[in-house]
Amino acid sequence: EYLAEMSILRARVVVAGEPTVGKTCLVNQAVNRSFNHQYMMTQGCEYHVKDIQLEEKDQYKRVELHCIDIAGQNIFKEITFELLGKANMVMLVYDAANADTFQLLRQWYEGVKQQ
Repeated sequence: EYLAEMSILRARVVVAGEPTVGKTCLVNQAVNRSFNHQYMMTQGCEYHVKDIQLEEKDQYKRVELHCIDIAGQNIFKEITFELLGKANMVMLVYDAANADTFQLLRQWYEGVKQQ
């Protein structure tokens, strides 16, 4: 029973997509419940941990989501695809007001499949 109390599920979540689609905003909202009104483009990647406490009836007592927010610029795509191979989950993000970013998700999806 002591071990059950200490059970933690850890998952690496890579958040990817084209530049300026709102990846960082989504991660900040999920992790910190905050919104930064001053836009700063992500350079490389940002790392955040979201700790979630679960009810006692669940197998795991805590979930740690290790969120890796990846810059969308082409210069960082090689790093992104390398990180995708180490991810447990991938969240592909697009801007609903920009159809091109939705169309470009196919490239991101293909990169995920290759990894």
